[in-house]
Amino acid sequence: MTIPDRLMPGHSFARALLFLCVFILHSPAADVVRLDNGDEIHGTLRELEQGTLHLDVDYGKNLFEIAWARVVYVETTSTLTVEMANGHRHTGTLTTSAEDPSVILIHSNTEVIPVPRHNIRAMLQAENGRWGAWKNSLDVGFSLARAGNANQISMGGATTYSGQRMLGSGKVNVVHASQNDHTVGRLDANGSVGVVLADRWFALTSMNFLSSSEQQLDLRSTVLAGVGRFIYRTSASEFSTLFGVAGSHEQFSTPDVPSAGTSEGVWMTSLNAYGIRGTKVDFITNCVVYPGISERGRLRYTLASEMRWGLPKRLHFNVRFLNSFDNRPINNASKVDYVFTTGLGWTL
Repeated sequence: MTIPDRLMPGHSFARALLFLCVFILHSPAADVVRLDNGDEIHGTLRELEQGTLHLDVDYGKNLFEIAWARVVYVETTSTLTVEMANGHRHTGTLTTSAEDPSVILIHSNTEVIPVPRHNIRAMLQAENGRWGAWKNSLDVGFSLARAGNANQISMGGATTYSGQRMLGSGKVNVVHASQNDHTVGRLDANGSVGVVLADRWFALTSMNFLSSSEQQLDLRSTVLAGVGRFIYRTSASEFSTLFGVAGSHEQFSTPDVPSAGTSEGVWMTSLNAYGIRGTKVDFITNCVVYPGISERGRLRYTLASEMRWGLPKRLHFNVRFLNSFDNRPINNASKVDYVFTTGLGWTL
């Protein structure tokens, strides 16, 4: 009697062994990330942005997000493009140095490049073929009090872009408050486009709009341009300053005050921190000071600060403070206007 091949133990074992070898050879090796608590995560490293490492894992539908501050070791088979704080880029696979964990080794085709991990600003898979992406968010807040029938509603939206050399952003914040028959409102909006130059320098142009019932401003439109520098820039934080010039046109809600145009100097400072101490807390602040040129002795500034707590499903809770000051407002108008809001938002 002849025993079929499929029933012979030796043949079954050989076929199983062959299948296992083929599977191992064709399975892509995973990138490895080790955390400060000893946990290891295996997957495909996609990018590092704003202090957060993004990995594709087999057991999750969405990207796995890890605070870069919590990563103590990384080893990749994926080829990544790494951007440094000074704007320089290197492409290769990555490993954490065995001698010094604060150093990342980039294995390019021709050499091994050691770089301090705190100088790494961003990473992106080299095969992606692009550098930069838009980030958008929306938020809304509402409060209601029985006393005086007081209520307040606030809405905000923001979009940012960080590319190979181009920077872009747009923001709008609207606040409407009423109590009995008294109503106040405020609108802040701005849009900017920048170009990254050599060695942390950048050029920026921006257009800003402000409407404030407290300062009797129907609309102030300001166009500014300047040159700035990133004083400090990593994947988790950045601090920059800029000097330039601006032109403003003001329309007032008081009928007997004509509209006016002014020229001003500009000093801008920005401080952004992402994933503070390995958490999902971000802090973003921007202050612009305008010393008068055509109106000597006039000084005004705008300040926008926001604290944001990340929640599941791309939701976030934020606390926002907006402030504007003018030492020469029109008659009977306040020198200072400020708004404090809280809200729930969604990152698109």
